[in-house]
Amino acid sequence: MMKLEYSDVIGMFYEIIENNLLSMGLSSFGKNKYFDKNSGRLKNGCFVYDAIKIALSFVDSNVVMNLLPTVHVLKNDESQLERFAYQNSVNSEMSILYNKQMNDKIEIWIQKLSKKGKMIFELGNAVLEFNTQRIQFAGTGSINKCYQAKETELAFDYENGSRVAVNQLKGLINYGPLESYANRSVRLAVLSPRECAEDIWKHLNELNKHHATTLKQDKVFLPEYIGFQDVFRCGLNIPNGNDTKRFRGYSLNEALKANAEDFLMVFVDILMQWKGKNMNMMFW
Repeated sequence: MMKLEYSDVIGMFYEIIENNLLSMGLSSFGKNKYFDKNSGRLKNGCFVYDAIKIALSFVDSNVVMNLLPTVHVLKNDESQLERFAYQNSVNSEMSILYNKQMNDKIEIWIQKLSKKGKMIFELGNAVLEFNTQRIQFAGTGSINKCYQAKETELAFDYENGSRVAVNQLKGLINYGPLESYANRSVRLAVLSPRECAEDIWKHLNELNKHHATTLKQDKVFLPEYIGFQDVFRCGLNIPNGNDTKRFRGYSLNEALKANAEDFLMVFVDILMQWKGKNMNMMFW
């Protein structure tokens, strides 16, 4: 940290930092974002690069550098992706990271940007020096400026206050849903393209089976899935392709040729037929 009296020089600080990061071989993208071109890995036809976003903020007249690990994504010819495709790719990469993994990435970036335990940025006679002591909840950093709140617990029983859990998946496994329908079943009806029916049956039938993650990093958060019946305390009644009452298939090619109004009318007609039979079902 360092003392600062006038905030109007903050823009100059960003310029000094950027000049140093570019001279270190990093590339700039967006506002105060930089990526390492040597970290590129090919995924889904695109290059994914390790990146960092830098922000400066004030804590009691001190300037604190905030480091936020992220990624930068380019097409395999290194051209830009369309905006929504780019954001989806970034979200896909970052959403699978747990807190410890983010913490590890911050440490890696601190090491990349540090010299002898300090981050020093120079431009002419101007020198910015940050130490690498981190303000955080765990580890070796100071927590004087942090406030830790208890994580919210979810209730799984209206009357029994002990049936609570922070992890909603473990809460379902241990206590079931807040409202359950014992000795009853959820009956599904399926309206889909015939060409997709096999994939739909396969997916739906997996809901009645047991599953356990094989990824070590996911086991802490993801409990073993013990089947729909045991999780939700009611059955899941799935129709098959021979059930003419609860499965209606249509041609995908014909549907693509139809205009929106005609397709909607066919869809509504089938739903009204099901409703007329007083079928209490969920629709796929």
